[in-house]
Amino acid sequence: MKKIIGICILTLLGLAGIAQTRTTIHKIAFGSCGNQDEKQPILDLVTRYNPEFFIFLGDNIYGDTRDMKVLKEKYDKLGAKPEYQRLKAATKILATWDDHDYGENDAGRHYPMKAESKAIFLDFFGDSEQSNRRFYPGIYNSYAYGGLGQRVQIIILDTRTFRDDLKPYNGEKKNDDRYFYPLEYSPQTSKDSTLLGEEQWKWLEEQLKIPADVRIIASSIQFGAEHNGYEAWANFPHEQQRFFDVLN
Repeated sequence: MKKIIGICILTLLGLAGIAQTRTTIHKIAFGSCGNQDEKQPILDLVTRYNPEFFIFLGDNIYGDTRDMKVLKEKYDKLGAKPEYQRLKAATKILATWDDHDYGENDAGRHYPMKAESKAIFLDFFGDSEQSNRRFYPGIYNSYAYGGLGQRVQIIILDTRTFRDDLKPYNGEKKNDDRYFYPLEYSPQTSKDSTLLGEEQWKWLEEQLKIPADVRIIASSIQFGAEHNGYEAWANFPHEQQRFFDVLN
């Protein structure tokens, strides 16, 4: 995905519920699209705000490779940054991936190194060998914190592992200079195509049944935008509508 800054959804829903007592959450920070070869002073600013969590929303590095040695080296560059180390020491880090840290620009389920890339991702972000994410395809997960009346559920989606191929755009706006980039993709017309995959959809539906006062749902690609020719949920309009339906 071509991006200057990260675009995501964080959907907050006020819901009544009963939950066991856990750490109360006051502040959550999030961001995306960090080049491992550049300084990232924004991470020190985040650290100064002292959030309980920082959510990496994807393109956490720019890997863009099928060579897993190269991919790991790029993660190591991020991990060696003093500003990243300070953030890691100060707050809990949660993460999903987008295309460039997954492995290739705009890649989906056909990226051949996704299992190997996943292992490197989980190792870097500190998932234990017993982590749920070690035992199923993809890196989606959910986390819940807070007691009665303060229950926060954080749902992390995976928009890469299961996503079908994108439909190329061949319309009149392909080379329209009014757009920052040439338009690349058109909405899928087949309702058999998927963004999340059926297994992740079923998991998401079950997660939304869990009582929570606030839900935060994180996606690495644009959710609310209408079709704009770039990567977004709008390229799978039936999946976008299904998301609204499960929220209701």
